Parts: sequence; C-alpha cells; structure tokens
Amino acid sequence: MIEIVKKLAIFTLSAILTIQLTSISVFASTNENNIINSTNEIHTEESNVLTEGEFGNSKENKTREKIEENGDELGKEDNEESENSEDTLNEEIKENSSITDINNTNVKQVEEFPLENEVEQNKDELNNSKNTIDEISEATEEESSNKLNEVEYVERDKSIEAKITQSSIVYQGIALKNPTYVYSETNLNSTPLKSYEEGTILSFQSYSDDWYEATVYLNGTSKKGYIHKNHVETVDTSNQKNLQGIALNNPTKVFMKASTSSNTLKSYSKGTILKFKTFSSEWYVATVVVNGAAQTGYINKSHVETVDTSNQLDYKGIALKDKTYIYKHASTDLGYWKSYEKGSILSYKSYSSEWYVATVYVDGIARTGYISKSDVENSYGNQEDKKGIALKNPTVIYSKANLNSSIIKTYSTGEILKFKTFSDNWYEATFYINGVAQIGYIHHSDVDLIFDKQEDKKGIALKNPTAIYSKTNTSSTKIKTYSTGEILRFKTFSNNWYVATVYINGKAQVGYIHHSDVDLIFDKQEDKKGIALKNPTAIYSKTNTSSTKIKTY
Repeated sequence: MIEIVKKLAIFTLSAILTIQLTSISVFASTNENNIINSTNEIHTEESNVLTEGEFGNSKENKTREKIEENGDELGKEDNEESENSEDTLNEEIKENSSITDINNTNVKQVEEFPLENEVEQNKDELNNSKNTIDEISEATEEESSNKLNEVEYVERDKSIEAKITQSSIVYQGIALKNPTYVYSETNLNSTPLKSYEEGTILSFQSYSDDWYEATVYLNGTSKKGYIHKNHVETVDTSNQKNLQGIALNNPTKVFMKASTSSNTLKSYSKGTILKFKTFSSEWYVATVVVNGAAQTGYINKSHVETVDTSNQLDYKGIALKDKTYIYKHASTDLGYWKSYEKGSILSYKSYSSEWYVATVYVDGIARTGYISKSDVENSYGNQEDKKGIALKNPTVIYSKANLNSSIIKTYSTGEILKFKTFSDNWYEATFYINGVAQIGYIHHSDVDLIFDKQEDKKGIALKNPTAIYSKTNTSSTKIKTYSTGEILRFKTFSNNWYVATVYINGKAQVGYIHHSDVDLIFDKQEDKKGIALKNPTAIYSKTNTSSTKIKTY
C-alpha cells in the first residue's frame, strides 16, 4: 500500500510538471531569452526532482525487499490494492492529458500569470514533493522494520512453544500419600496449593528430575503447581490389556479410587468372574454400572486371580463325586448349571489354579460353567494302545468310569483284551454290540497289562507237573507239561505270565506259564565258592532233589 502511494505521488508531480513545462514552452516561443532561461531553470529543477525520485525509489526497493520477507499475506494485500490504484492512476493520467491539451490551446490563459512567480512556485512544489517522498520512505522503512520484528517474535514464540511441547510429557498417576500435595514451588516446605486423597488419579507433566508440574484450579482460577515424584505412581494407559479374573474376597470391592480406604462403587461375591484392564503395579481399572450409569473404578490386584484364556488346553476327565457340579461361577456357593453322575466323562478347558471352565446346555441354551479341579480326574492327553489279560471272571466293561455304573460287556478270565490308556485308574475300550461301536471303561485292577517289549528268559520248572496253558488262566487247557527241575525257555509277557512256544505233533503252539510255576534263571552268571553243609552234599543231574546224584561231597 505504501509503495503504491509513493508511486502515485511521483507520477502526479511528473504530470503537473509536464503540463507546466508545455505551457511555458508555448509562451517561450513568443518571448525572448529571459523566458528561455526560466525554462532552463525549470528543466534543471525537473532534473533535480527526478534525481530525488530515483533516490526515493532506491529506498523504496530496499523497503520492498524487507516487506516481501514478511510472507505471502502482505503480498496478496498489496496486489489487490495495486490493481485498484492502477485503475485510479490511469484515470488521473487521462485527466492530466486533457489538462495539457487545454493549456496548449489556451496559451493566453498562461500568459496572464507572471513567469517568475510560476517558476518560484514550481520550485516550492518540487521541494515539498521531495520532503513528502522522504517522509513516505522513512515511514515505509519504519513500518517494514516493525512488521519484520513482529514476524521474528511470532516465529520465536512458536519455536519456544514447540520446544516446551516436545520436552514436556503428560502423565497420569495415582496419589500415594494421604494427603498428596500440589506445592506452589519445587520445595516440600513451600505452601501447598491443593491436596488430594490417597488413590486419586492425577494428571501432570514432566518438569525436573524430582518434580512434576500440574495445573490446579483455585476459586475458578488456574494455577501452576508442583508434585514431588515420590508422592505419585505414574501409570501407562497407552497399551492396556483386557483381563479376566476371579473374585477372591467375599465381597470383592470395586473402589472409587486406587485406594482400599476410598468408597466402594460396587462389590461382588467370591468366585464371580470379573473383567478389567491393567492399570498400575497394584491396581486394575474396571467399568461398572451404578444406577444405570457407567463409572470407572479400581480393583486391588490381591483381591482377584487373573486367568489367561488366550492359550487354554482342552481336557477330558472323570467325574469323581456322586454329583459333580458345573457351577455358575468359580465358587461352590453361587449356584450351579448342571450336575453329572460319578464316572461321567466330561470335556472342559484349563482356566485357573483351582478351576476348569466348561460349556453346558441348559434348556437348549449354551452356558459357561466352572468345575472344581478336585471334582474330576483328568484323562491322559496322549492315549496309548495297550493289551491286557482279563483277571476276573467276569472282567467287566463299564458304561462309565465308575464301578457302580452299568455293565455293558464282560469277558472271561485270561482273555486277551485291547484298550487304550485313559487315566490313573481306568482304561478306555472300544467294543461292538450288534455291530455298533461303543466306548466303555475297564478298571486297572481288572486286567494284567501285557508288556510292550518282550525279553527272552530261562527258568526251572517248580511243579510236578509244570503246565503250559492254552490261555493266561490256570483253569484253561494244559497243552503240555514238564517235570520238576526241567530247564524251560520262554519270554516275558505280563506281570503274572510268561509266554512260550511248544511243539505238539510237530506243530508249534503258543502257551502260557504262570510266574509262580517257574524259578527264573539269572541272565548273567558269576563265579562263586561255598561250603558243603550236608553229609553228603549231592551234585544232582537236574535241578531236582529227586534226580540222579552224579557226585557227593
């Protein structure tokens, strides 16, 4: 704007000067040398004016460079004003041109004025113009300098503000003392501005190694204060985890503040399943609904047992009690969804140190329930195929892992059965009734487990006769017998039986020798010395005192 005013002033003076010079030139053509001299003086003054104008333009250029540093906004304003000023200037040029034409055609009007007075008047006007241009240049420089200073201060303020923002970290924390003070200065002996109860959640920002800075309000006016770092525990809520846990106390309280001395928002019975989030070293944060409104509360970590449901294990187990309950909560006192008879096979998942979690259906609706670990016996995770010998007559396959459950099939003593490991007390067997596969359970004590790996053995027949049975049953058929003292070869089979191969009429047959019927020979022999006790002490031909004596001592 200032630049345009200067241009307009210079342009107007030049136009006026041109008009006057034109008039004087017309008049000078009819007058003598004194008029020419006057004209020359005017030209000299005009040259001086132009020189002053150039000087003004030089200042103007410097000022323009400073103003352009202030930014695009000043440039936009100048452009808008420049367009308006140029239109005004063009109109003034047209008016000045018309004035020149009038002066050229009306020389007589000019002749009426004394020439010397007009020259002096032009000098005064030129001097005034020079002063005006100087004043405009000085004002422009001063204004530009002020604006530059203003920009510099604004930029510096922004820089300081940015540094404060970057260096100051906003925290949230728990008041640890009762009360916890916000001090007027970074000094524990300074005047407290405000105090808060233990457990109050406070917001503050970093300040120094020992202090935080906080804003408090006193009578509606904000004040800067300071909190000692030992008086609060900072909490990080940027990466909270959702948790689930079991209420351990009866009742388990959700407090208004992170302090057991604060008021209770809500309480829950022992065993209630609660949901909450991580918050601090000693507290969880939870949302509870009180009178229809959601409120934030705090649960002490020692009052709940957290559970990890992200990596649960699947289990099968045996109901151990006559009525094994699926409880509504992880508590035996808060009701149950369903119960199962002893020996029932249940499916469930890992949950906590004392409880499993299960899904049951009540009236067709899936419900989440909880099983006490003491109420079930877990089955083996990796079952193995096994074989065993039926020991009882009959040996029973039960419908459940319970000796009092119904019997779905029986086997005679000595029969070889196939089954799988299931638990410490039970095997699981698949059998067929009317062509349909069913699952049943065999008690460990009802079968003699067959060894997975057999070993070659030698033994001495103890009985007379010592029998080779067709089955692992002393009541079964004897397929062959041996006299007392004979050396027999066989293999390990089970805890009670050996298995042997015998030949009858040239055909190999498999039979079984009871452990009690043979004296097992040591696998590795050792040299020994001894004293003859009897007189005579006999060397027998067989391991039988009735056999032939081949030598005596």
